[in-house]
Amino acid sequence: MENTNSEFAGMIDRYVYDVTRRLPKNQRQDIDAELRGLIEDMMEERSPQPEKADLEAVLTELGRPSTLAAKYRGSKRFLIGPELFDVYFLVLRIVIAATAFGITVALIVGLISSPPNDFWMTLGSYFTSVFSGVVQAFAYVTLVFAIIERFANKEELKKDKWRPADLPEIPKSKARIKASEPIVGMVFLVIALLIVNIAPNIFGVYTFGEQVVVTHIFNLDVFRSMLIIIDIMIALDILKEALRLLSGKYTLRLATGVAVINIVNIILFIIVFLPPAIWNQNFVSELFTNTGVSWDMAEFEYWWSMVPKILVGLTIFGKTVDIIKNFVNGARNAIR
Repeated sequence: MENTNSEFAGMIDRYVYDVTRRLPKNQRQDIDAELRGLIEDMMEERSPQPEKADLEAVLTELGRPSTLAAKYRGSKRFLIGPELFDVYFLVLRIVIAATAFGITVALIVGLISSPPNDFWMTLGSYFTSVFSGVVQAFAYVTLVFAIIERFANKEELKKDKWRPADLPEIPKSKARIKASEPIVGMVFLVIALLIVNIAPNIFGVYTFGEQVVVTHIFNLDVFRSMLIIIDIMIALDILKEALRLLSGKYTLRLATGVAVINIVNIILFIIVFLPPAIWNQNFVSELFTNTGVSWDMAEFEYWWSMVPKILVGLTIFGKTVDIIKNFVNGARNAIR
């Protein structure tokens, strides 16, 4: 009998978890208690001594957890969909705030390197950039969540009938991915996306004197011609962080998605940053002229020529570690 009670409790826990994880945090505790009471009442109505079949019948009657969670919300918000809306709205608010912050930082750096002649024109340009950046951030986040909603949960939506056997296991604490981690990642990625599009000229070495002189790291003409590929790379990383956030735990399915995105990004990174064309070929001579230093120019040029190879190597190493980490954690949690 103890085993039966334990099995009942485990299945109820899994069902309640799958419903409440889709709801806002301030509703979860109340709905958890309400749903457990409802399940208990429905089981007592079916039989004084309910069996596993009675519990499965009750859960089947309550229906798919995602559908029940949508009913508990009490409102229909279908811009992205009721199941993803709260996560989407949280990410959207953070990304928009980060966008405004990132553009402000880029503007300040730009003002330091080249002070404006017309204050009001600069101020107007700032607000125009913020508005444009916010619109772009909204579009990027919405697109990512729309793609996830259409494809990530397709298998679940294809099932005509939901069964209690479809309930996911409650992830162990080590298997869970803290929501703060992918959210912070997305914030920095959106800031990077905006900077490379709005102010790529800020990447350089700054020399402070009577005037601020910038020695640009990149060949800006080539950089802008490669911008679409750079944008795709950053967008893929944003998609990867969104997948982590929505999964909430390490799985082999998540690991496969992360691996595909990382491999594509490694290839794109090599295409963009390994060839010397994107780098400022006069960087060393310009730096020596602007700073007035007297180092060994030949040795400095050698190390400058090694920068693309070092960056590619570090990128391959970092992405590979990320792939291995996700597969190891996904496999470990699949075995448990």
